[in-house]
Amino acid sequence: MLCSTPRRSLTHLGKSKEISADFATFYRIFFGNLIPADTTDPKGAPQVVTTVEQRLGPITLLINNAGQYRAFGPIGVVDPNAWWNEVEVNLRGPFLYANAVLPGMRARHKGRIINLASMAGMQAIPALSAYGISKTAIIRFSEGLALDTVEDGIQVFAIHPGTVRTPMNDYVCDSPEVAKSAPGLQQWFQNLYAQGLDTPIERPVHLVLRLAAGEADALSGRYISVEDDLDALVKECAGESAADERMLRVNGVAAFYGGWKRP
Repeated sequence: MLCSTPRRSLTHLGKSKEISADFATFYRIFFGNLIPADTTDPKGAPQVVTTVEQRLGPITLLINNAGQYRAFGPIGVVDPNAWWNEVEVNLRGPFLYANAVLPGMRARHKGRIINLASMAGMQAIPALSAYGISKTAIIRFSEGLALDTVEDGIQVFAIHPGTVRTPMNDYVCDSPEVAKSAPGLQQWFQNLYAQGLDTPIERPVHLVLRLAAGEADALSGRYISVEDDLDALVKECAGESAADERMLRVNGVAAFYGGWKRP
């Protein structure tokens, strides 16, 4: 999702008590300008960015939301082509589109990029290596991108949107193929749905709108969950002592190359 909506509109949306209604309006305006594209095509990303800016004006917000969740099964059993394709969709796509919007954002010294990560990127899950690895990479990519743009007025976030009832997740819950290749994962989804513990869509929408409105720019480069208290997290991560909070680190291993130095 590429967006050139004025900041004042996003600020209004982020603070509104009627998130669903306001987002529906935003959704209708934005999706009146749909541009079909293969997110893994290196030539396609610059073309899409150019088209969007011609139609809507300078891009101030990129949401890398396209993802794939189909390469199930243990390593050695899962199809290698399906495995690699999943990594390409979930990692190469966000890289290509970030790469395409950055020249304009840098020139304007303004922009925000929100990458859809997952709690699956924070731990290994059986039969889910392609998805988990791609989401771990997105979390690290977001930190690296934030470091590379720290002096350019650009903020970058990796977010876990929760387990929302989407067609992608419904496939995992219901598919006979997943029952064969990743039965434990399917059982986890079925239990979650049965208990009503799936995440209402309004919650990740609200998080994205608040990030887009600039309410948590101090968290640039970090992993943020829909379960987090955003205001508390901003306070918690303030200051040099918390520079590594909400970033991928290995316990007991000191950083060997500098670290976060904000301007």
